[in-house]
Amino acid sequence: MATTTLTPAELQILLALTSTPRHGYGIKLDVEDRTAGAIKLSSGTLYEAIQRLEKYGSLEVAKAPENDPAESRRKYYRLTSSGRTRLQIDLQSLQALVSDAIAMEVLPETKPA
Repeated sequence: MATTTLTPAELQILLALTSTPRHGYGIKLDVEDRTAGAIKLSSGTLYEAIQRLEKYGSLEVAKAPENDPAESRRKYYRLTSSGRTRLQIDLQSLQALVSDAIAMEVLPETKPA
């Protein structure tokens, strides 16, 4: 596992894989949907990040769903346990950064819903 911080694209990709395996285009759609279109990953950015994450051991190729034969042509990815740990570590770092920004009054304090 690499010790560098995840890029924004890598972070979004791992978040997209937390609940279910997805193919590249499915990851792209999940990110766009979850961010209300604020983040749109280009194909180059998406697949370069996927290759890095696969190299790091953060994600791996998964089997396509058996209930749809057309999906067997697509390459599916799933989050590995080390990828989940890496995602958690980076999210905790971001959470600490936001807490510092709130304490320094750079960001307003948010109230629980």
